[in-house]
Amino acid sequence: MRARIGLSFLALAGLVLIVGLACMSSTAQPTAVNPPATVPPATEPPTSEPLQFPTLPPADTAEPVQIPTDTLEPAPVNESQQYFTQDFTQELSADWTQLLKGSGALHPDKLATSIKNGKMRMQIDTSDMYVYYFYTPYTYTDVRLDLQVENIGVNSQNISLVCRAGGDQWYEFSAGSDGIWYLYAYKKSSSRSYNVLAQAGAATLKQGHATNTYGMSCIGDQIHLFVNDTELPYSPVRMLSYYFLEGQVGFNISSLESTPVIVDIDWFKVSQP
Repeated sequence: MRARIGLSFLALAGLVLIVGLACMSSTAQPTAVNPPATVPPATEPPTSEPLQFPTLPPADTAEPVQIPTDTLEPAPVNESQQYFTQDFTQELSADWTQLLKGSGALHPDKLATSIKNGKMRMQIDTSDMYVYYFYTPYTYTDVRLDLQVENIGVNSQNISLVCRAGGDQWYEFSAGSDGIWYLYAYKKSSSRSYNVLAQAGAATLKQGHATNTYGMSCIGDQIHLFVNDTELPYSPVRMLSYYFLEGQVGFNISSLESTPVIVDIDWFKVSQP
């Protein structure tokens, strides 16, 4: 009897224990647990577009730069010639320089030039005027000069050829309408500038209203003189007292005492001797 009571008591005690544990579990408040901190996802830095550089073609295939040619000024052309024949279908160009000498140079209004029938007509209405024309683009050592002139006015004038001109000095072959020729070494001086190197008569020169051709060759230390393709007596003349090495070339028309001097210049030729 005691045994059965003891078992019942144990059973009852176990039941009470179970019920009590159940009650405790149902009334107990759960302990709050802080959730782990939320770490924001890492953000990538903003990306920028890479710099774009033009791709150059290889050197051997690169296209050349095209420059529009219609906007370019044409290069100046030098039309000057060392050897030539100057005709007179138009006025002399800027390649020529005019020089007046003598007492008549004080009256430049007494000189008139014009182009007529393919010739340059020159009229001088005062005495003692020497009209020079120098060809400036070139200087020459050895050279041949020829000039053809027709006399229209009085029979009183000089026609000249000039070589090795420069620095106020030159050689000048001057033939007068009276048939007397002179070879001068011009060197500017306070006393006498025209120094006579030789003089004689030119039997081949046509006087009066006629056309004559004058020639002069400057070669080394000698000068050859011609009238109407005939070499004059005492030519060539050797340079002893005055020796000019090189210079410009030109021609001259001079009035003497009587006027008006009127001539037609047909052509002037510069060539190799």
